[in-house]
Amino acid sequence: MNKEQLRKIINIKRNNLTKEYVDNISQQIVERFLHYFDKYFSFILYCEKDNEVKASPLINILLSKKKVIYLPIYDKNICSFGRVFDFSELALSKYGILEPKNRSNVDQVDVIVVPGLAYDIRGNRLGRGAGFYDKVLKNLKVKFRIAFAYDFQVLDSIPADDLDERVDFVITEKKIIGGSNG
Repeated sequence: MNKEQLRKIINIKRNNLTKEYVDNISQQIVERFLHYFDKYFSFILYCEKDNEVKASPLINILLSKKKVIYLPIYDKNICSFGRVFDFSELALSKYGILEPKNRSNVDQVDVIVVPGLAYDIRGNRLGRGAGFYDKVLKNLKVKFRIAFAYDFQVLDSIPADDLDERVDFVITEKKIIGGSNG
């Protein structure tokens, strides 16, 4: 199965999830994440779209603990980041995603949580196809690359090439899968 076929299959499954299911599973994944990664100081998160696992609840939780939070700002083929001081600062982008209004220079963080469509047990990640996060992961100094996923999004193997960047861990509602960034 090629990347486009896999994207289509996973999108169909994900789009058929109920709001209640997404909320429940997202809460489980966020709690699992906090158990292991709450001790770190700086984070890049994402605001979900199209039934992605919800990372946005982490924003207020981590801000209340005086953590440094950045969110992506998407512009054409570039993904930059803006620091978030309060959830109310975010605005809906032309892509339908909540984003900060101002860009920040970010070259290093402790943890990045990236969205995606599918992952495998080696930490390979299949995104939407624009390469935003592959470019970010290639250039960003980060201690941990994390992905949030529903269990059905994790497969034994997915198509990957030399431009695809891996994650270190995939956190699902059922388990944490250790990957590799090498």
